Order: sequence, then C-alpha cells, then structure tokens
Amino acid sequence: MLGNQKLSMNFIEHLMYATTASAHIKDISNGKYLDSNEINLKKFGMTKPSDIIGLTIHDIGSIMTDYWSKQMVKEIAKIDNRVVLNQFPMTDNRAFLSFNGRVIVHDMFKIPIINHQGQVIAIYTSSNDVTPQVGLVKLYHLYLKLYTELQLKPHVAIQKYIEHINMSNYLFTVPTKSEINVLIHKIIYHYNKKIAHNLNISVRTVESHLKHLQEKVNIDLTELVEKIKILE
Repeated sequence: MLGNQKLSMNFIEHLMYATTASAHIKDISNGKYLDSNEINLKKFGMTKPSDIIGLTIHDIGSIMTDYWSKQMVKEIAKIDNRVVLNQFPMTDNRAFLSFNGRVIVHDMFKIPIINHQGQVIAIYTSSNDVTPQVGLVKLYHLYLKLYTELQLKPHVAIQKYIEHINMSNYLFTVPTKSEINVLIHKIIYHYNKKIAHNLNISVRTVESHLKHLQEKVNIDLTELVEKIKILE
C-alpha cells in the first residue's frame, strides 16, 4: 500500500484477473490463498482457483517437494511477514522451478491490503516472468544451481535445460556440463579462440568438446548453433 491509500478487496480481485502477470491473494491471518489467476496456477500444475484456495505456502512446498527446497518456502514466508510488519510493498527477483522442473525467473511485487482500521488483512502478489531476458548462460547456471540445491545430479539439470531451449530433438545423448557450456559460448562468441579465452581453457579443449558434441547430435553442429541462437 502506498502511503495511507486503501485498496478494496474487490479492486484487487479485478486487478488480479485483468493482469497478464502471475497473481494471487493471501489471507495474512492464516497464510492461506484466497484466490489466484490462471497464470499463477500453471506454475504449480493447477487448473482452477479451487485447487489452491485454502492452501498455505507450506502446503505448496509439500506439493512442489521435488523442485522446491524448504529454504525457498521459508524465504517466501519471510517476505510476506515483512510486508505485513512494514505495511509497505516489497519487490523480489527470484528464480525457482515450476511443477515440471522448468526454471522460471520472476520479478515479484507484493502489496499489503489494508482495511479501514489500518490493519493488513491480505497480501496481493504479482509476478512478471522475465526468464526470456536472462540469457542462455545465466539460465544454464540457474539450472545447475537450483538442481544442486535439491541434491540432484548435474545430468538432470542439463536434461531439463536442454528441454527448455528446445534442443532435445537434436540429441542422441545428454552432453556433459563442459560440453553444454562450450556450446552456449559458441553461440555467443562464435570463434573458438574467444570461447577459450572466456572460459579460461585451451583452444584444443574447446575443439575437443565441440567434436564430442557433434557426435551426440543428429544435425550439423553449426546448424544447431543457429537454431539455438534465436533464444539468446
């Protein structure tokens, strides 16, 4: 809430369904979801508001146990508590995994809903998906980071990353961490010497990784680079 301005619940609900961002409303007395738009529901594999209404962030954490750490649930709850305590909006940029294991990066904005007695009764959260803006390299490292936090093996993160950038159909087998890293930098820097310099490895090592990659894909590597380049 900005200053002493009061927003009615009806206005917030209309805003939630009108926005193109992910949005939901929580009751601060018990932390339960009061409503959610379709975009927010899709992150959890849900289809209708009744799927989430009445749940808390801890319940969501249990549903998302394969992809959410307990620490993430605690951090989200902590932000909600700060919004209530300060009675002022808060922003947060957060990367997390959706119900299908895909990385989503959100710019999140939380607004306290205050009644006529000056009490916070709910929190409105709006999140814009900025994943396409992070770039291939950062996206790759986010996959490795989030899956490492879940104590899953790197090849799981690599497989999900490959699916994310629509590369699965071109692969016979999953590349190594180093091979994917070189491929991404090939898209950005083009020349092997520049790739080697940026990754602090030898040109011969770059060439070796690219050779092994070519053996794992069903099209010419140059063509694959051009197909993935449009995502950068």
